[in-house]
Amino acid sequence: TGEWDAGIVILTNATRTYQMVGTGFNIDTSGVYNHTSDERLKEDIVPVKDTALDIIDAIEPVTFDFIADKNHRTRAGVIAQQIAPLIPEAVTLNGEGYYTVDDTAIIAYMVRAIQELKAEIRRTKH
Repeated sequence: TGEWDAGIVILTNATRTYQMVGTGFNIDTSGVYNHTSDERLKEDIVPVKDTALDIIDAIEPVTFDFIADKNHRTRAGVIAQQIAPLIPEAVTLNGEGYYTVDDTAIIAYMVRAIQELKAEIRRTKH
């Protein structure tokens, strides 16, 4: 399992716990990662807006290199400061003053955007 809190990553398996502190983590692992999503643990549940397609369309995917990465490995992703006005619940300021992005929040908007596209396709077929 893993958790992220203010620039700290804690990874736990059956026998060991690993803790890393910093920014721009590169963790190469294999396996399945699950996010707790049980309805019983949630309140104030509201569907994602029907304008998700416009929001996703406004996101600019980018490639980049982390300044601190000595291997200069190019990555693909998004910029937190660009996501913040579009999906504020996806962006957090960590304890070191850097912005982080919750990819799961973006995925929820992507799912809604696909649903909007499917509804649009259905309308044009009839």
